[in-house]
Amino acid sequence: MKNCDKKAVMGKTGRLISAVTAAALFVMQVPAFAGDVYSASAKQSVAKTKWPECFCTDRQGKRRELGDIICLTVDGRSYQAKCIMAQNNPFWRDLNKGCLSS
Repeated sequence: MKNCDKKAVMGKTGRLISAVTAAALFVMQVPAFAGDVYSASAKQSVAKTKWPECFCTDRQGKRRELGDIICLTVDGRSYQAKCIMAQNNPFWRDLNKGCLSS
């Protein structure tokens, strides 16, 4: 086994750390450039994805599309509600308006 003096080892280690630091800084900048390269393929992938259908159901179990406004009666209270999405879940948002009667 060879004996190495401390200066020689520290010199090599210092260069190694500099090379690793430079490589890390380069790798951290690559995603900024890669975003433009992969955005087209990412868009194609998203376009081909089969997304689940999102909709609400009324009290009779009938399908209601996002944006539909209906009159709901819950616990004796009637109000207008709109089918919306929140945190990837469709639900009925109370519009704080009474139901229209004819």
